[in-house]
Amino acid sequence: AKMNARCWSAEERCYLDLDEHGSSIPAHTLAGAWAVWSGIAPRNRARDCIREFIDPTRFERAHPFSTVAASEDSYRKRDGVPVGVSRGDFNLPVYESLVANGKARNAHRCCERHLRRVSRVLEQSGELYLAYDPDQDKPAPLPDGHGGANLPLASALIVNETLSYLFGIRPNA
Repeated sequence: AKMNARCWSAEERCYLDLDEHGSSIPAHTLAGAWAVWSGIAPRNRARDCIREFIDPTRFERAHPFSTVAASEDSYRKRDGVPVGVSRGDFNLPVYESLVANGKARNAHRCCERHLRRVSRVLEQSGELYLAYDPDQDKPAPLPDGHGGANLPLASALIVNETLSYLFGIRPNA
């Protein structure tokens, strides 16, 4: 109930992140995925979030899903570095939200694209990364300036995505 009361913006029709003082950050991010996946988002709000997630002008970029909507001014820095990046660990709640709301085909298609783009970067660089540019086949720097190379976590996410969304082997909760 607190998340619906504090994070939902009726004007923006999405869940907004909060800053360290509890104030809304006026930017569309993947924050809504947590509300939808957990089931606390009412059906109409879940539909609004899902519509945004699968919109290619917002979150479903060439390399799904951008953590910040492409329609936001803050999507890229002045030097072209993405602020909104594609991350397997952030994709997971979006995939689950899609599946839970009857959009399993979308989750499957996006997962396949994500893994195809990850494999291209792996082939070019020999590395698995946590963050990728949502519009290009290259790693994206994380806010701390590092590339996010993390073989154990990236490998675990790839295995989970492959088994769950491409092969349909899903644990019963």
